[in-house]
Amino acid sequence: MLQGADRKDYGTDCQLEVIDDGRATNVRVQVQLKGTERALNADGSLSVEMRRTNLNYLLMQGYSFYACYHVPTGSLRICPVDSVLRQYEHSGKTWTEQQSLTVSFVEELTIGRLVRLAALAQSGARSSRERRIEQSGASPADLPRQVLRAAPDVHVPEDPERAGQILRRLYEQDADDVISAGFDKFGAALGASSDSMGPCYMAEINLGMPSMSQHPQRIEEAIGYFRSKLDGGRHHAGSLHYTIGNAFSALGDEQSAKLAYEAALADPAFRDEPDLAAK
Repeated sequence: MLQGADRKDYGTDCQLEVIDDGRATNVRVQVQLKGTERALNADGSLSVEMRRTNLNYLLMQGYSFYACYHVPTGSLRICPVDSVLRQYEHSGKTWTEQQSLTVSFVEELTIGRLVRLAALAQSGARSSRERRIEQSGASPADLPRQVLRAAPDVHVPEDPERAGQILRRLYEQDADDVISAGFDKFGAALGASSDSMGPCYMAEINLGMPSMSQHPQRIEEAIGYFRSKLDGGRHHAGSLHYTIGNAFSALGDEQSAKLAYEAALADPAFRDEPDLAAK
């Protein structure tokens, strides 16, 4: 839903409110809109100068973005605020002392992109709300224990490639609790059925094995997810069956787990890898 602009133009031209199943959510994404008739750069990108203070203003709200309408081509382009920040943070310059910054627009703003932004903004806001509710309802004596046991909140970028890289590194570092806390955000950025979501489901299974998962429905979904990967021929069948076996075991269905483990050992490629077969 397109909401009105600020009465004073401090930094946003409009707000997009997320609508969920026909209901307003009060989850909002801030947008700074520009328009230009200037020619495109040699590489096809579009460059527009912005005030540095405007970047600081937009950074106060997650998933804010710049949009630019290019008059000659009639195209509307998007550049997430996070991308601008990352570009300047890695530029090696003392950009925080500059008066202005150059924002480069490459990608077109599509309905699919807005849907992904809406899902990310909503999942992030929901996670923040649940933490506030949990802490507000806790007694002063219980609050320190509650805060210390909570998994760190990870900011999941809107860029699927970067989100996938972060997810893989977290999984390599055995950060299953952090991944579980950010599960919905990773799902919004990557797509629930994408290959990149595998570490999210495996992290939930890992937590479920010692009965530490708070989301058994995700483990049930993981079984269907990994079964769907068996047909494509792009994945190690034995490893998929092994992971499915772990999921059944985490759910307490040991008979189904046994059948999945036997299917894993029936795959010669899995059986001939000592580290895998020993598991």
